[in-house]
Parts: sequence; structure tokens; C-alpha cells
Amino acid sequence: MGETETLKVEKLMKEHNDVQIVLRQNQLENPLGLKNNKFLNKNNENNDNQQYFPLDTFTRLESEIHWSPQVSGDVYEQLDKNWKEFSRTRWSNYLRN
Repeated sequence: MGETETLKVEKLMKEHNDVQIVLRQNQLENPLGLKNNKFLNKNNENNDNQQYFPLDTFTRLESEIHWSPQVSGDVYEQLDKNWKEFSRTRWSNYLRN
């Protein structure tokens, strides 16, 4: 998915009642490394001079980086289906207890 689609999915997940933690994957075009993160050392000081070692710098196919609109639609459909199933399961567990 592109960056805009990723942001839409992230926003959708953050607004959902059942989602408490959202983890964001690295961008494929510009992977994040240790250099972009703010780590605290033992003295609680920012350690900005960490080595940059991104794990995603190997070459990816264009089709893996830029997904088609159909794939993005499938992601939304799958999220909706999973949330409905989760809500059904949680509600039935509540009724059993």
C-alpha cells in the first residue's frame, strides 16, 4: 500500500474501540533504522549517534512497494470482517460467563 493508504488504515484502526495498540511497519521506500529512533541510554540522555542499520534496504519489486487499489480494498474488507468476528466472539464469551 502507498503512504496515504497506510495512513488511512492506521487512522481507521486507532479510531476503532477494540484496538488498543497500533504498530506501524517501516516504510518500504524509505526504511526506518536506528538512526531515526530516539533511544535513551542508561543516563537517560538521547543517543542520536546510533548506527543506521535498516533491515529493509534490500531491493523489493515495484509490485511489492506499490499495491494495486484492489489490494487496498481487500485490506479494508478483511479488517472489517475480523472486527465483526472479534466482536461476535467477545459478545458470546460475555454471555457465557
